[in-house]
Amino acid sequence: MRGSKFLVYSVLVVMMLGSLVACGPTPTAAPTAPPTEAPTTAPTEAPATPVPAEKIELVMWHSQNQLDARESFQALLDGFMAENPDIEITQTIFNWVDVKPKVMAAIAAGEPPTDMIQVLPDMMVPMLPTGAIQPVDDIIQEVDEKWDYFDSATGPYYKDGHYWAVPAFGIANMLYYRISYFEEKGLEPPKTWDDLVAAAEALTDEEAGVYGIGLPLAKSMYTDQVLWDFLVTNSGDIFDEEGNITFNTPEVIEALALMKELAPYSPPDATNWVWEDANNALAAGSIAMIIQFGHMSNMFAETNPDNPFDLGCVPIPIKTEPGTLGMANAFAIFTTDPVKREAVKRFWIYAMDPENNGKWLGNMSPGLMFPVTDASFPVYLDQAGVDKFRRNIQVELEEGVPYIKQYGFTHELVPDVVGPIAAQNIMGEAVQRMILEDLTPEEAAAWGQEAMEALLE
Repeated sequence: MRGSKFLVYSVLVVMMLGSLVACGPTPTAAPTAPPTEAPTTAPTEAPATPVPAEKIELVMWHSQNQLDARESFQALLDGFMAENPDIEITQTIFNWVDVKPKVMAAIAAGEPPTDMIQVLPDMMVPMLPTGAIQPVDDIIQEVDEKWDYFDSATGPYYKDGHYWAVPAFGIANMLYYRISYFEEKGLEPPKTWDDLVAAAEALTDEEAGVYGIGLPLAKSMYTDQVLWDFLVTNSGDIFDEEGNITFNTPEVIEALALMKELAPYSPPDATNWVWEDANNALAAGSIAMIIQFGHMSNMFAETNPDNPFDLGCVPIPIKTEPGTLGMANAFAIFTTDPVKREAVKRFWIYAMDPENNGKWLGNMSPGLMFPVTDASFPVYLDQAGVDKFRRNIQVELEEGVPYIKQYGFTHELVPDVVGPIAAQNIMGEAVQRMILEDLTPEEAAAWGQEAMEALLE
């Protein structure tokens, strides 16, 4: 996949997703299943595509619900439809909380609800046994041959000899902080866990309604992600190389203890928080730090026009080693109709063309998404939004992205149970129980281990 020809500004991207997961093979030819395994859904030879008598209508589901993301998606779709007047694509947007159960319920009822849908690696895992999603080997091969996919972008979506989703863009968590708040207290941005706790305490002024950190403490995907950030910066994991669950371990207990220590410096309602709550608190000035994806620079600037650049970015503070949550977002394909399938392929070849891809991602909440092919970076980095927030985006790319990991995908073996663990937000629930029920970190880790193991029964 990814080749060695780089321009100077994209040298750092050679490592971009290197830590993410074990990689799938380079798709220079149609992949074949390992000798002892059979494909979950055997692809069939596509018949010759007939000329449609009427417009081909496709529906795309995605979960990027920010205004600029919707607009950038629509601009991409409009550009494609202008060049392909026989195809009409409609975008439908769902939040991450609702979309997983909705899709799985539709699949169980035998009625996949859309032609293509944005997925994360863990979301794909429970879809595979249903046979609902279709192999995309042909799309992966053509994109890779033309524009060099990063191996670790495609790797999480490879199983049983096939690729099951089309990687579209990558994301990574970082620590964002109000620069002026730190300057007023004479503080430096935190580099270690101890620094983080000290800064959160120093910046908290409950009488003034300001808390040092916006820490999610709910049963939510957001809490899962932040706990994982602390776990990987403590050299921990929730699975071992054999797929055994390792939630009740010293590394997890220490990460839980850190969240419990930070909880008093986060707003009291954080036990119900999802991403938007933390974002709004940062914009309103009621918190000084937040762990979030790269769209924070743009979002903060829009809500603070008088001081749009009062937001700094640093890597997740560490205890033992660098690390952060990150992954390639991809699109799984449900449709089996050969005419629609050919239209889907035409769309993704268009969307991954560097000229289109760089503009799409560079204007979709600038900094939130980054390309997953070598070739798209020149156009991406040339977008006005990316250039505007280059200081923070550069930190993200240089000091965050090389250390990306995703829970369940840190070893060559991907346990089937990772999907249910993520879907039920067990990591987040362990945190929430620890805070609301005043469990010790040891008790919370033991509860989480038991809850995860119950899914194996």
